[in-house]
Amino acid sequence: MKAPVNLFFDVTPNGTIMKRFSEDMNVIEHIVRSSMHCTFITFEIMTMFYMVCNQNMYAIIIIPLLFGYAKSVWDYTLKAKR
Repeated sequence: MKAPVNLFFDVTPNGTIMKRFSEDMNVIEHIVRSSMHCTFITFEIMTMFYMVCNQNMYAIIIIPLLFGYAKSVWDYTLKAKR
């Protein structure tokens, strides 16, 4: 019976608790929406890559080379800005 009454939910006003939980829920909603968007875009790109490779077998070789070229240009551009 001599338990401390200074618990967080007993001492903190309801408005402050609701504000904290609503901010946390807002952050979670943004993270979930962003990851779902990235997942959808990744799935879409993989589907397009599969369709292109089914039509043209040279794309299996050319597309990775293009990604490598784009990365090297990106790295060069970042180093040139410094």
